[in-house]
This record gives sequence, C-alpha cells and structure tokens, in this order.
Amino acid sequence: KNSTIDKALLFNRLGSGNYYYTIVATDSSGQNLTLVNVRFEIKERNASGNRKVLNIDKQLLSQVGSMKAGDYTCGAYAWAYCTTYRDKKVHKYSEYWRYNASYKAYVAHWDGSSITYPVNEKKALRKVYDVINSGKPCVLFVTQKSGGQHYIMVYGYTNVSDPNKMTKDNLVFVDPYAYGSQQYYDGNVGNIKKIGVEGSKHTQQVIWCK
Repeated sequence: KNSTIDKALLFNRLGSGNYYYTIVATDSSGQNLTLVNVRFEIKERNASGNRKVLNIDKQLLSQVGSMKAGDYTCGAYAWAYCTTYRDKKVHKYSEYWRYNASYKAYVAHWDGSSITYPVNEKKALRKVYDVINSGKPCVLFVTQKSGGQHYIMVYGYTNVSDPNKMTKDNLVFVDPYAYGSQQYYDGNVGNIKKIGVEGSKHTQQVIWCK
C-alpha cells in the first residue's frame, strides 16, 4: 500500500463490459511472467443517491418568466425554458403558444424538438432519464394534484438506484407556475400527482431539443 508501484497505477473510468486486470513482470533476461490475470465485469449500475442535474442558468430562465394563474401557457413556458437552455439566450412563451379552444395549452410549434409518446409512466421516466444523461432538459406532461393537466421542464434526477424504477419523486424540475414563491423542485414531487393522463391521447409525452 502506498508503494511506488501503487502510485503508478492509474484507472480511468471504464464503460460497461468485460476487462482483465493483468500484472506482468519482466526479469533481467527479458522473460515475461504473468503474476496476475483476473477477469472482471463492469455493469451499468447507479448507487443509491446517484443524481445528475444539468447546470441551468436560473437567472436567464427568470427572464423567460412564469405563467399566471388561469393561463394555459405551461407548455409554451416549459418549452421556452428548454430552448433558452439550448440557445443560451432568452426565449419567450409567446414564440410558441397559440390559443386552441379544444386544447387550451396548445403549443403551435416545438421548435427543433424530438417528441415521443411512451406507452406508460415507467417508459416515460426512462426516456427522461436518458435525455438528461444526453445533456438536455426535457418537457414532461403530468397531472397535477388538483387533477389538471400540466407541463414542466425536467433538468435532472436524484436518488436513482435503477433507471427502470424511477418515479416522480426522483425528478428535478422547474414548474412554469410558481406556487407561492417556489418554482424549482429537487427530488420533491411538488404539485405532481402522476406522469401523463390516463385516457388521453397525450397520456405520456416527453419533448426535448434535438
């Protein structure tokens, strides 16, 4: 321990796969002798408490603003947060929102987006996990505790031991509507009851910047 040899050993971060830990000694005659040759496997596994949170500029997002009570602009605001993060300049909800009588939280265009409609909450949250790991925030369609439909921008996750077992409790997000003075939530479900809406064509919806 703490020997010259120990200090000379350097392990970089290894991806998932099979590896061999090998130590070979060479004698004065040039003969090699394998002292250690042990196979080991690295699997993708997150330790309890693992988190990834994107470094968003809250001061910049504050210039985007937040929706007012009674508005139907949550989707447009959430998308403006995403594009502001992407472009590093302020976008306004008015760039994306259009009133639609049949679907009031209508977003006229998700500029430069990728959209998926996972079949259930588990798959939706797994998609959120993957998008965050790609370095991008995403817009997530949720149901509020009041029963209303809503959009939020997710920019991280916390305390995830298995990405396939994520829940709404693991989300780190900004809510377009400030409940009291709180708009940012870290591992706190805030006003979220569930992901998506059962029985709706928008049951699960995840949108992110390309």
